Amino acid sequence: MKFYLVPVGEVFIFQGENFTKSGPLTASAEVDGKTRMIPRSANVQLLNVMEPDAEKQEKEKLISSTDALNAAKQYHQACMSELKNIQKELTPQLYDKLLENINTAYQNFKNSIEVR
Repeated sequence: MKFYLVPVGEVFIFQGENFTKSGPLTASAEVDGKTRMIPRSANVQLLNVMEPDAEKQEKEKLISSTDALNAAKQYHQACMSELKNIQKELTPQLYDKLLENINTAYQNFKNSIEVR
């Protein structure tokens, strides 16, 4: 398991020594209590028999593609509303260019998110 997935307070083995995680990048050695920096990407082994499923923890941090698309739609609608609010201050050419760029960016995002 990667060090960054270990909860604070958990005891683990790193490079043959037992440590207790004390912060996002630190752990206390069980032998002398000295604090040591541990790389986030370091592979460690939990001493706790009930090791949390790292893959499940990572998936819980992710949002669904539907939620991402809904958020993008709301953002796009807000951008379009703001663009309409300032339309009178823009030249027709600039307004059209901004409208095209916003719509293109939104469509590109949607295309990149959609399930393949």
